[in-house]
Amino acid sequence: MLTIQQILRLVEVEANERLVERILANGRCDAPEIARRLARPDVVVPAALGLALQRCAELSYGPTAVAGALVGRLLDQKRGDGLFGSSSIESRFIASAIALRGLAEFARAASSAGASPTAAAHAALNEVKAALARLIAAADSRWLSPLPAAVVLWQLRDRPDLRADWPAGAWAALVHRAESAAAPRSLHRFALAFAA
Repeated sequence: MLTIQQILRLVEVEANERLVERILANGRCDAPEIARRLARPDVVVPAALGLALQRCAELSYGPTAVAGALVGRLLDQKRGDGLFGSSSIESRFIASAIALRGLAEFARAASSAGASPTAAAHAALNEVKAALARLIAAADSRWLSPLPAAVVLWQLRDRPDLRADWPAGAWAALVHRAESAAAPRSLHRFALAFAA
């Protein structure tokens, strides 16, 4: 089991690939395609930090100092357009969905403990949510590969509040793309499980 202190040690030494691997091994994802994609340099840092925030929220009853530090590091990775990842659309979808979920879990942990997230975390949550909605609206799902669609489904499946501003039909288009014949079998099963 990955503890908050182990997360902190991995973050401090910038072992981002190892952090992603350890968090995914904690029952998050068994699709090897996703694990390999999250280890790529264009998404590994925001993916590691976003997943670490999610894991910290699971392990604590409120915002911790470690989670606060993770938020700071994650916000340092945010692009000027409010998204995360490199200039490729696939990278922006993957990194931004994971970062958004991490920020949302941090905010949820804070509010469940009777606290409120930091002003920076709250503002970033709203900014990333709006930026991802703009990206979804501008993207043509026909050329979006199944993998980023599956990651978005995985991260936002049970948080309709994080996709409330998406255009009508956008969620169904992502599900369709992740279920496409082009998707590897393990990714196809993974996407179907989360699209329900």
